[in-house]
Amino acid sequence: MSWLFDNCTMIELSEDIVSQGVSFSCGNPDLDEFFLKDAPLYRKQH
Repeated sequence: MSWLFDNCTMIELSEDIVSQGVSFSCGNPDLDEFFLKDAPLYRKQH
């Protein structure tokens, strides 16, 4: 298989995960803010 498949776990970045203090950074401050603050709100709307 691939390295990602063997070494990574894909999870939904939900409000619950964010509220547990899970650390996330893609290296871009604007995208980090979107994933940690805005994405859960968009998910609720759609």
